Amino acid sequence: MTKNKHTEKSSNARNNSIGVRSNNNKNNGASFDSFVQHTTTRIVSSRAGRGPHTKRLRLVSAWLQDVSGSMSGQPEREAIGGLRLLHDDVLEKEDCLAVITFGTSVNVLHEPMRVSKVDRVQDERNIRRSAGGMTAIYDALMTCILGLKEKLGNPKFHQVNKDALYQLILVTDGADNSSKAGLDEVAALVARPGIPNFHLVVVGIGMDRGTAATLRSRLCAPEHAQYMEAPDIGRLGSTLRRVVQDVKARLVVEVQTVRVVVNGGGCGGAGGDAMVMLTQNMGEMGLAAPAGSRRLPLKSLGNGGGGGWKKEGGGGRGRKTLTCTFWEKGKCTKGAACRFKHG
Repeated sequence: MTKNKHTEKSSNARNNSIGVRSNNNKNNGASFDSFVQHTTTRIVSSRAGRGPHTKRLRLVSAWLQDVSGSMSGQPEREAIGGLRLLHDDVLEKEDCLAVITFGTSVNVLHEPMRVSKVDRVQDERNIRRSAGGMTAIYDALMTCILGLKEKLGNPKFHQVNKDALYQLILVTDGADNSSKAGLDEVAALVARPGIPNFHLVVVGIGMDRGTAATLRSRLCAPEHAQYMEAPDIGRLGSTLRRVVQDVKARLVVEVQTVRVVVNGGGCGGAGGDAMVMLTQNMGEMGLAAPAGSRRLPLKSLGNGGGGGWKKEGGGGRGRKTLTCTFWEKGKCTKGAACRFKHG
């Protein structure tokens, strides 16, 4: 199986705790307790074993089942068994499930809804009632993907499911012969669905070589799509069990956490460059900058005075106009490296 590609931001969980304190805390009265903390996590790999640094993603799943005439009987029963296994063995009550059937046309039994509200028995009954007709694979995929994109446009749904795994499972036993959409159109949509953490599995049952090659090399060409074949109806059940177990494994991911501690009170003065440098470092790690911070190019960073301070004279040694806070008993504790104003 191809591992998911994740774009979440990040760094090291156990050893990457970073604390940034202004060197003049004693002078400005700030204490470590007054520091603000910024924590973020990233996914570094999928299919990880359960452990202290793993988490289970929320799942938004869509089950697309071919109900054409050739799927009647045992193929239909085995496919429904796969949906039942997904529901019982993988989906949790806070996950979402959509069920779509396709024959001559596409029938959305229900859009993504909380599993706690899904009536599995009614879904199975409605699948059986939809039986008959031709095979509109491409229209079913278009309907599902565009529907999910529209659902993500709902702020409430997006907030709850923005980091979810979006898993589509399509089961069919033949080539498309009824869609209005063409292969090129749906292949382009599968390649760039505009949905985060998107994964598609197409399960073919006893396909001829030409149809299998089309589904594998065209429709499932992207890394986030996969074609799996049950050579005959007798092996459909075991193929669907493998698909469901792969989904279950894909939900468990290893995460790393970075904790950044910043003096919230010193950002406008002597702690300004610390905040800017921190923002720069976080940007290089791919992390979101702390709220209220600003990002500057490295060449414009000052040396502890809050950014682009004006130089004295014509450049000279490049000392800043800010008075040195490291001056003690007639000398600077930073020595020649200090670029602040002395005396």
